[in-house]
Amino acid sequence: KFPGSIYLDHTGSTLYAKSQIDAYTADLQSHLYGNPHSGNPSSEHMADIVHQVRGTVLNHFNVTNDQYDCVFTSGATGALRVLAENFEWTKGKSKFVYLEDNHTSVVGIREPITCCIHVSSKYHLHHRREGLSSKVCAYIFGNIFAYPAQSNFSGTKYPLFWISEVKKGEAFNLSNPNSCNWYVLLDAAAYVSCSKLDLTEHPADFVCISFYKMFGFPTGLGCLLVRKSAAEMLTNKRYFGGGSPAGYLANCDFFKPRTVLHSRLEDGTISFLDIMALKHGFNFLNQVDKSMVRIQDHTFSLAQRLYRAMNMLKHHNGAEVVKIYSHTDYTDSQTQGAIITFNVNRADGSCIGFNHVLQLAASKNIHLRSGCFCNVGACVSMLNLTPENMKTIFQSGHSCGDHIDIVDGKPVGAIRASLGYMSSTRDVDSLVQFIKESFLQSTGFKRFLYRQENNLSAEVNDEVYYDARSSVSDSSKALTLEKIFLYPVKSCRAIEVKQWTLCETGLTHDRMWMIVNDYGVCLTQKRENLLALIQPSIDLEAGTLTLESESCGSVEVPLNADDRIDGSVDINVCESKVCGDRVSGYDCGEKVSKWLSEFLGYKCYLIRKNNETRFAKKRKEIENCSNQTLALTNGAQYLMLTSSSVKFLQEKINSQLSEDGSKLGFDEIVDRFRCNFLVSGCKAFEEESWSKIFIRNQANVVKFMCSGLSNRCSMICVDKTGQK
Repeated sequence: KFPGSIYLDHTGSTLYAKSQIDAYTADLQSHLYGNPHSGNPSSEHMADIVHQVRGTVLNHFNVTNDQYDCVFTSGATGALRVLAENFEWTKGKSKFVYLEDNHTSVVGIREPITCCIHVSSKYHLHHRREGLSSKVCAYIFGNIFAYPAQSNFSGTKYPLFWISEVKKGEAFNLSNPNSCNWYVLLDAAAYVSCSKLDLTEHPADFVCISFYKMFGFPTGLGCLLVRKSAAEMLTNKRYFGGGSPAGYLANCDFFKPRTVLHSRLEDGTISFLDIMALKHGFNFLNQVDKSMVRIQDHTFSLAQRLYRAMNMLKHHNGAEVVKIYSHTDYTDSQTQGAIITFNVNRADGSCIGFNHVLQLAASKNIHLRSGCFCNVGACVSMLNLTPENMKTIFQSGHSCGDHIDIVDGKPVGAIRASLGYMSSTRDVDSLVQFIKESFLQSTGFKRFLYRQENNLSAEVNDEVYYDARSSVSDSSKALTLEKIFLYPVKSCRAIEVKQWTLCETGLTHDRMWMIVNDYGVCLTQKRENLLALIQPSIDLEAGTLTLESESCGSVEVPLNADDRIDGSVDINVCESKVCGDRVSGYDCGEKVSKWLSEFLGYKCYLIRKNNETRFAKKRKEIENCSNQTLALTNGAQYLMLTSSSVKFLQEKINSQLSEDGSKLGFDEIVDRFRCNFLVSGCKAFEEESWSKIFIRNQANVVKFMCSGLSNRCSMICVDKTGQK
């Protein structure tokens, strides 16, 4: 359905099948479904379907409603929260014990006294744990041991026989195990997408499931499977919503809970149409004969292929290109899932930041995930970090999901490739080929190192570095402004001009327009490379902006809202997001919308930024730069490039290309970096040490403050033809 896309984030969310969605939409159009709480015919029909789907879910895990109850939640995290808030914890007595390798949502339960366990590669739980002495456990109170069936970080599969060991008191080497009342929480969210879970054979007390990880659709729906014998521990309910009480009074503290567990714990109206969609997800698996055993065999064989291919990648000096984080060697599908977590190294052994790898992969339409994947415990352990290291890093400003990927030369996260039942050898081989082409150094070459100060990350996201401060001989010299570029429409082609006026946001009309899709999301070349084929032009006398392409001709819009070509006065105000900022503007009309929609192949609109002020908030540390207003630029009003730096980069890139490879031209590199000013007359990268720049014409001198270096994104991988 999406040719050219390599989707390798199935642990994040797998993909839905066309036939699954078609069946669901046909169902909605063919039947009348009502709120299952209402009691009318459409309501009763829906209630019957919900009951049927509960049974289907339980049957999928080889149990019946006599053994387990299925409580629908907003997802796996919602299931864990239901458990945490309803479990009968005994303050100062109960224990919540969890593996270090656990999802954030599991660790978040740790309100009572807790114990975090680091498990050896042999997966033993028989060592005495601090905080779990026989004295502490000599009470008949509820304790929970939580672990993942499969690590969402590395794909490690932990033994399911731990369930019986813990429940029998055979784990943790306790001297009086029978005095401890243990319940097992199994996080099966990552496991069940590609593996069979038999709860009759391995009867965990509580199991959390996320359905979009199994079927891709619906999202926002999961469940907590509760073993009937453990249901008596879920009586600590403090809040009740619509449908959950059997009766209550508003004017006094009287509340009667429902006797059926799922009715008692499901507050408010459940997502009944999403629950109905599960029926079509399970039907799809049955129709295509995708048994979980077959899915496991298929996905594991692909993971094994990827693991072996990555291990074979070597630099010219024999150093490994890829560092894989795993407890296994991918020989047994019972101990390893379809996940490969890795980082990419240079020939000298230094690590390339995972954000840089992710950006380059995105330019090739390869979909990966990077970071710690909401599993800090496994991340810290497998990357050989310490809790003290990470605590210092977090306190210094780093947060999960930000741009920092290297600290003191060490990675603070990794890259994850995860496979699903629809993955193919093409997906695997494409990732390997991408790593080989982008990062494998076949010959050695001298690299120049530039280290940024006052930054948690010591890495710069390029393969070429240079210490500008060591080569500056004259802090004030005469330079030449060679070219001026402006980009009226964000992510479209540039207009080169000989002279241009400045305004409070930069070059007049620079990045004042953006193209948004039907959801109001701003389009860029990172996701829509066809934007590189749209050539804007401005006629100041006529007061028009023209967009032109070879395939669709041209279309005109007025430069200002007051000069609308069609003569109408109504303006549709739209809101979008640019680099984390919410920006508003007005719709430039149906005519240009039709032109853009025809060119791009889907509904979109041209939006002009209104006069609302947007500040350069990311440059507050630079004197006189924090109060600068922006148009739709990313971080500063202007972007400057020097010819010498471009030539240096051109030589380095072309020297690494094969003899028959296509060489990058000077103008092509300039075009990719999308600068406003191209300056000559200095040494390569000398500009990195400048604090002020003065541009003089015959009458005036304009002073520019340097707000910092620009980390260009993966858009530099898109050329003028729209190819990556």
